[in-house]
This record gives sequence, structure tokens and C-alpha cells, in this order.
Amino acid sequence: MDPHPLGRAPVPPAVTGETHAQFYQRQGLCPDCGESAHGRDVMDSDGYPTEEELLRVEKWPDVDAAAWLAYVKTLWHFPDWGWREEGDRVFASTGGWSGNEDVIAAMQKNFLWGVMLESYRRGGHYEFRWPK
Repeated sequence: MDPHPLGRAPVPPAVTGETHAQFYQRQGLCPDCGESAHGRDVMDSDGYPTEEELLRVEKWPDVDAAAWLAYVKTLWHFPDWGWREEGDRVFASTGGWSGNEDVIAAMQKNFLWGVMLESYRRGGHYEFRWPK
């Protein structure tokens, strides 16, 4: 893990000169896929994302949008129902579940939100598009 407090954004690999695998590992993520480290608890005992994980979403560096969305998907409750990927787009629906709403709130505090959000509509439906 990065020795800096969670409140500070991680230093991206472009600045440190490390590989993406090293960067992922430093962030506590799987060095092979960049997703949530396998075996690490990302949910509390009630199935909600922990404050640490929400802060990780909020402070995610803007150099790897694909890993950011892949990580968010690991926190998404009912991803089989509320998460769909089609080409360069991701469709996410919160289903009204407050844990997913918490994830969205954390995403909104990240620079990548403004870059990737294509549209949203009432009822907790969001569409993200990869930047061109």
C-alpha cells in the first residue's frame, strides 16, 4: 500500500516511473488485472463498501480510467443486473441500493467522472463512455 494517508491521491506511475503492475500492487490492487486485491475485504459485514474503498474510488488517479471502472464494478451490488458493458460504454444502475449510491457519490468526486460520464437519468441510471 502507498505509505501516504488515504486522503491523498496516489502518485501515478507516469510520475514515479514504475510499471502499471507495480502501481497496482502499491495501491493494494491485483498487479495482474488492477482490480480489487483478491481476498481483501472491500465490503463491511452488511455488504456495503467500506469507507476505505469509497475513498479509494474518490482519490483514484486519472491515468487509468479502465482500472477505475473495473474497480468500481467490484464494489457494485447486483452487478449481473445493474452493470452492463457494450463496446466503449458502461451502463450502471444503482437499483436504489444505498451502497451503490455511495459508490456513485465517491465517483462524482473524482476527475474521471467528468471525463467519462456520458449521461444519466432519474432513477439512478448512468452511462459512461471511454474517452477518445
